[in-house]
Amino acid sequence: MSLTLWYLLLYAAAAIIIVSVFIYEHRKNRQYFLQHVLGTFGTKPPDIKYDFDELRLYWDSIAEEIPAAEKIDEVTWNDLEMDLLFKRICRCSSFAGGQVLYASLHHLASPEDSLEFDKLAGYFQSHQEPREKVQAVFYRLGCEEAGFCIPSFISDLDNLDLSHKSIYRLLQVLLAALLLASAVTWSQTLALSALAVFVVNAAVYTIQKQKIEIYLDTLGSIIRLVRAAKKLSSMNLQCGTEPLYKLPEHISKNQALFDRLARRTARLQKKKQAVITGDIAGILQDYVIGATFWDFTCYTQVINLLKGHGSEFMELLKYAGTIDMAVSVASFRESLPLYCVPSSVTEPVIHAEGLYHPLLDSPVCNDITLSRTCIITGSNASGKSTFIKAAAINAILAQTISTCTAAFFALPPSQVITSMAVRDDLISGESYYIREIRYLGRIIKSLDTGRLAFCIIDEILRGTNTSERIAASAAILKFLSRPGCLPLVASHDRELADILGDRCQCSYFGEQVKDSDVCFDYKIHDGICSTFNAVRLLEFTGFPKEIIREARCLLMHSPRS
Repeated sequence: MSLTLWYLLLYAAAAIIIVSVFIYEHRKNRQYFLQHVLGTFGTKPPDIKYDFDELRLYWDSIAEEIPAAEKIDEVTWNDLEMDLLFKRICRCSSFAGGQVLYASLHHLASPEDSLEFDKLAGYFQSHQEPREKVQAVFYRLGCEEAGFCIPSFISDLDNLDLSHKSIYRLLQVLLAALLLASAVTWSQTLALSALAVFVVNAAVYTIQKQKIEIYLDTLGSIIRLVRAAKKLSSMNLQCGTEPLYKLPEHISKNQALFDRLARRTARLQKKKQAVITGDIAGILQDYVIGATFWDFTCYTQVINLLKGHGSEFMELLKYAGTIDMAVSVASFRESLPLYCVPSSVTEPVIHAEGLYHPLLDSPVCNDITLSRTCIITGSNASGKSTFIKAAAINAILAQTISTCTAAFFALPPSQVITSMAVRDDLISGESYYIREIRYLGRIIKSLDTGRLAFCIIDEILRGTNTSERIAASAAILKFLSRPGCLPLVASHDRELADILGDRCQCSYFGEQVKDSDVCFDYKIHDGICSTFNAVRLLEFTGFPKEIIREARCLLMHSPRS
């Protein structure tokens, strides 16, 4: 057999192996997509460890433009463990969807915007084929780390430009002039001068190109985002004859700009990829072309394009992310045992039926109507804190993703603000009580914004002595019991209801003792709790009998018993 034939067979075998590997990877990716993206729709998401510092970058870039009354502040977010709620909802396949969902859970939307979003999420619930096509687009867009950096990249464009551009331009022109002159005159001196400038340029390029390469991955994510938005826009999603969430017209008119940006960025990425893969010809090409500063010129053009249209790229992120978020919310709805689309009302009343906490696997549903200050009393571990958290979370969900974990939920446009998980701050030196009154102070400052303030407070002023706690708590609740404010308070202090009188409505959670055990039904009742269980729980958890006897004796002589 001839040597030529051996080479042909070797090349053929290599080609077959490469094609086989490509087909295998393609099938593996498709299988993953079918099983882990399409096949998991309507199921509870796995416990994924998210980088919330990356997720919040989009929210941080737009938060200052949003009125305070429409935002969920950090205290409320942490009180309600909204990071866990985000993880329960998120089925997003792309960085854009994750960031927009995170931002949306911070931003209380208008009833009109909520209605539009509900149409989009409802469409994906009932239309499998277009939903799966959309999911395929977002799967290709992906969740690479560089994509999450787009908001900070866009906001920091002024600092991303190359320094000393005039020097690069001078060296670039000088090299071109010397090469042209040496070619025309065949002068050895000019040729050596051109070679010297070439070496200098190559050295400068080697030092400075790292700055470009750092941002190439983010630029690549921007290009994939542009292409994804273009693909989504071409799908013409509509319910009947009504279009659903169209790309803004002034954005779609700039497609030529986006295409130009994509081409220039793609050239830079191809060169980087050749160097990464160790392609000798690519590496040589990188330094030969790099010495002409062509990469610097291309990078500068890309940055200048972005500088003039940064807001439009952020709108593309919002557009694509909202559609991905809508698919995620559609899946969230399907995974719930019970949900409803909330109703918006104009009266300052919140009404819920079958309300439950979305993070509980086996929840107990409750009904409530809040038209004035509501004080919820109850024994320890009876469910009052979980209930007020459920009410607060659903007030947020109603105004963000138009989905409530209830059979029925109605509320007017409301800001939601809490004071719950108060802790000592050892770093700042703030005691529990000081921190608590700061939390309550921000609630008072949030009033009179023109939007109903739904204030949720757990164990008001528990960081101080009993007599002052009751007096100060009653004074604060009297102040909050005004038009435009709707407080929901969980407390062990039954005296608050007596002091507030007709200013408040009262509900409670209780328990029953069965066979020397405490049983909770976690159902809400009208009125004030008349039982205590703190000492009883000590007894059931095995505390020494002498402690139980002493506690009961002291309790019998207590003025509050």
